[in-house]
Amino acid sequence: MYKISLLSLSVAILAGCNSGASTSLIEDNSQLSRQQQLNAFADTLDVDIEIIANKSGNCTLAGKTLEEELNSKAACMEATWTLIPKTEYVGNDWSIYFSQTDTVKYPLGENFDIEYINGDLHRLYPKKEFSGFVADQPIKFHMIGKGYVVTEAEFMPNMYIAEEGLSPVIIKDTQVKPDADTGLETRSFARDLSNYAATFKRGDSDQTILATSSHLFDKYKNNADKPEWVKQGIVPTPKSVAVLSKGLVDLNKGINLHINQFEGPSLVKAFERLDFLGVKKSKNGIPVVISQLETNPVNQEGYELIINDNGIGISAWSETGAFYGVMSLASLINIDNLTIPKLLVRDEPRFEYRGMHVDVSRNFRSKQFVLDLLDQMAAYKLNKLHLQVGDDEGWRLEIKDLPELTDIGSRRCHDMTESTCLLPQLGGGPLGNSDNDGYYSIEDYIEIIRAANARHIQVIPSFDMPGHSRAVVKAMEARYRHYFAQGDVDKANEYLLSDFDDTTEYRSIQNYNDNTINVCMESTYHFLDKLIDELIDVHKTAGQPLTQYHLGADETAGAWKESPVCKAFLANNQYGVREVKGLGPYFIERFSQLLEAKGVQVAGWSDGLGHTNVENMPSFVQS
Repeated sequence: MYKISLLSLSVAILAGCNSGASTSLIEDNSQLSRQQQLNAFADTLDVDIEIIANKSGNCTLAGKTLEEELNSKAACMEATWTLIPKTEYVGNDWSIYFSQTDTVKYPLGENFDIEYINGDLHRLYPKKEFSGFVADQPIKFHMIGKGYVVTEAEFMPNMYIAEEGLSPVIIKDTQVKPDADTGLETRSFARDLSNYAATFKRGDSDQTILATSSHLFDKYKNNADKPEWVKQGIVPTPKSVAVLSKGLVDLNKGINLHINQFEGPSLVKAFERLDFLGVKKSKNGIPVVISQLETNPVNQEGYELIINDNGIGISAWSETGAFYGVMSLASLINIDNLTIPKLLVRDEPRFEYRGMHVDVSRNFRSKQFVLDLLDQMAAYKLNKLHLQVGDDEGWRLEIKDLPELTDIGSRRCHDMTESTCLLPQLGGGPLGNSDNDGYYSIEDYIEIIRAANARHIQVIPSFDMPGHSRAVVKAMEARYRHYFAQGDVDKANEYLLSDFDDTTEYRSIQNYNDNTINVCMESTYHFLDKLIDELIDVHKTAGQPLTQYHLGADETAGAWKESPVCKAFLANNQYGVREVKGLGPYFIERFSQLLEAKGVQVAGWSDGLGHTNVENMPSFVQS
């Protein structure tokens, strides 16, 4: 759940993507087809966005006060946009689409109006009086939006231009570009927040210092003079570390492994890390003896590591403890000369749950990204990967027999009917083929689970429900339309998650008006039953049983007040639910009971779980 006040102005302009409009084409624009004109225009249009001020109240523009949601006490920002065309584009049938998580829908001046669509998607369009762009004649306008903007990184990329009957085109100037020196993303269309007092400080009492590179350098430049801060490199800091003697142990000849009691495969990835750092296995190497403790300690993930002139010893009760012992050994290696200090380390985790939450639903990350992340998690002894693969902006995991989930839910493109993809969000662009689009096949997910298992990491999948569910809602609506058109009404309704007759008006915290699963429909629970069964089967195949599932359950705006299905349910149900406010807790309780019946523990966000009746929940719930 992204709880941010981004004013992410990512202008999206629909048209075919042609990245090489030549000078001759631009000079003879009248001879081009309309699509070619649009391509050339989008390829050469410069966009400049500058924050003029962040305000606490007095949110007015050109003498006009913002509507009620941005009243005089609201937080808002004022921005200036400048569009600089390098070629003419005649007409007023086009629209520029952009993403901005805090809504903008306020006066823009004489040339343009703005329409808020859904989520963070907005449409900038010309008024009837606007005849078109003239080459080299900039057009400047102002806008006001909700919330503060305190960094240019909040401006989202891939603005695109669209016109009926033409292919959408990303405005080239709004694409992110790598910095030549650092390789970091840059946004040439976003101005630096140079007027610090006006665009960053939240009033005279705000003493925050802008974290410029020069400020950070001055702040930390003396740290290198304090070697005691890094005298040993095990992270997290062990329970105890004792220096046994001066001098170092040389690992240049490698290590000679002797593993007692434990299975070699459980330690393979730890040995691979040693190999990666340059320490190879060798019969002539320093002896490394890994053995099991004689008595079972209270913390079974603990270990003891001893390094001296005679060799290296690692003692642990469990394979996981032994794995962590090898990882601590790896973290002590000086990679410049392959030496380690002579130490006695006794260690055990302070926390049972040491997790990393990775949200690939909003913006997808490749399988390789996750595999690389698992390597780093193991190095720091993290043991839980909370993998969020479903939310409003995307569904990222293939589910057997439900191809619509990934056919529709894993792509964002300019299809206002959402029959082939979801609406563009978060600067993903209009074409459905960006790096932020994609999903994990069943085979991909199995590989991820197996990689996690080899590193003693549990994968906890999460599809946020009943709110934060726009991707799955729209995918199942597309499935409904497909089978309904074929005359198969039963199959169309089998996994439907929305009541088409629901007239409830609501707005989620991320500004969606259609992102909540209808909790009164039995088809909802049929879908959940199918989903969890498939996850259980995949985890079983991968060799790591599904023992915990994160159901989300947070920030539910509700879509039920005027739902005929819910009105009928409230009038007559066996669960004792008689009021709309009880529908959210009912969903969580029923879903949790479904999970418990399948042997899966429940996890969720506290702001959702806190409304449930404890008596109706499983005995163990993680929040």
